[in-house]
Amino acid sequence: MTGDVIVVGGGVVGLTTAVVLTESGSRVWAREPVERTTSAVAGGLCWPYRIEPEAVVGEWAHESLTVYEELAARPYETGVRMVEGVHRDTALDDRGAGAARVPEPRASTAG
Repeated sequence: MTGDVIVVGGGVVGLTTAVVLTESGSRVWAREPVERTTSAVAGGLCWPYRIEPEAVVGEWAHESLTVYEELAARPYETGVRMVEGVHRDTALDDRGAGAARVPEPRASTAG
């Protein structure tokens, strides 16, 4: 896709979409410069939700994680980095097919 694009929303999905579109040759427009958005200081959570159809959603989650990992390989260029986190009150058995690629999942302990 090339041409002019307006990305509405500056969360992890909006910013990732803007980066991918820019790298594909599109010119991306935004109302505010990135440093004036919440995403300039906010983190994004990549955790596949268990919604239907689970197989399709699982594939979307895998594709998204692959893109985030590629962006995180160039943190000084993209501003994306992967960090460890805790997702409380979710049993590992209830993760669903979409979470299969989440690196090194383990049960959290009381802190």
